[in-house]
Amino acid sequence: MADTALKTATFAGGCFWCMQGEFDHIDGVSKVMAGYTGGTTRNPTYEQVAHGDTGHVEAIEITYDPKKASYQKLLDIFWEILIRWMSTASSATKAVNTAPVSSTMTTSRRSWRKPRRKK
Repeated sequence: MADTALKTATFAGGCFWCMQGEFDHIDGVSKVMAGYTGGTTRNPTYEQVAHGDTGHVEAIEITYDPKKASYQKLLDIFWEILIRWMSTASSATKAVNTAPVSSTMTTSRRSWRKPRRKK
């Protein structure tokens, strides 16, 4: 029987691998998947997204139990991570990964892309 009480939250901006580890240990979080959101390129590679050619930003999709971890708690953690990341990331990295954050956070789930390395 599937647990229909689980919800998902998608947060974009900054480095997805930096964010992923921060949420993995939160009580109530059952899955954290790194990927991309927004953009126009179908199935972009990590290198294409990192270069800034696709319009995608790095994002994480969190599956969580709202009875154990509220959306507000997850959002507060996201902002803490993003503020810390913005104080340490290079200017070029920040420009590529954070420019469309506000619009990306509302992008439909259909645009979700898992990262893949160029072969």
